[in-house]
Amino acid sequence: MSQNIKKLLKVLLPCLIVFLSGMYIYDMQKMSELPRFRSTDHPFKTTSVTPLPTRKGLEILRISGSRRPTQGGLKKNLGSMGMPVYSFDLQQEDHYYINGSPARWYGYDSAAEAGVNMAIIGTRHYIRRLIHTGKLVHTKEDMQTEKEITEALGFKYIGILQTRHRIPKAEQVDQYMDTINSIPQPSWIHFHCNGGRSRTSLAMVMYDIMKNGREVSVEDIVKRQHLLGSEDLFDTRVWATSTYTKEMLENRAEFIKAFYRYVNDPEGYGVTKWSEWSAKHKVYTVVEL
Repeated sequence: MSQNIKKLLKVLLPCLIVFLSGMYIYDMQKMSELPRFRSTDHPFKTTSVTPLPTRKGLEILRISGSRRPTQGGLKKNLGSMGMPVYSFDLQQEDHYYINGSPARWYGYDSAAEAGVNMAIIGTRHYIRRLIHTGKLVHTKEDMQTEKEITEALGFKYIGILQTRHRIPKAEQVDQYMDTINSIPQPSWIHFHCNGGRSRTSLAMVMYDIMKNGREVSVEDIVKRQHLLGSEDLFDTRVWATSTYTKEMLENRAEFIKAFYRYVNDPEGYGVTKWSEWSAKHKVYTVVEL
């Protein structure tokens, strides 16, 4: 080996070690986060809204939400609750994990067979694969389901799979409510979908309505969940970057109003299943799936 190459390696190797170490530390930090995490025991993100909604019954809900989690994020944020933790997976789209992180973190297409690369994959994905798993290519044997990574933490996994951009079907609402009502208390419930926005926000608002809707207005419930970090389900403006149409946003808002009426109807919640009540009141003829 020539002297010039040796000199070059003496410079490049320390730089490479520093780069890889920095990337590893950054990745480990990201892998222990829950993006878009919010909890009902958190303070409102702003106090400039006038008037502020009531917090009556909010802290004792013991629920949280986020976008698609990592195993490390679940452990860090929910591992010390001191009570059983139930994780609700609301994603209908295919997804799997490798070493506790979503497949896309490593450059794989979640909707394809295990080991199929995304259309666009960068060098960082190969570096992540190598430093976090010791492999450059993964197969089905390396795949983990979300149920597996959740239950490995001692948490309970519940899948109520919903289509993105759509309100839940009547039978999904029945399943959601039956499951919620079967969970022993005290327990902590964590909701998530892929982006942590619409489906997660819907689930959290619905839970708040079920527990507090007979004493707190629907406007306050939607507003306070928004101030914690959820979507404003009554905001039907179509933003420039939105993937929702005006009709989708209006349907979502009308669905929440109908669900609130159901909880407050003496012949509704606790007496009649949502699927029966919504059919009787023609909810889904007004609100499109």
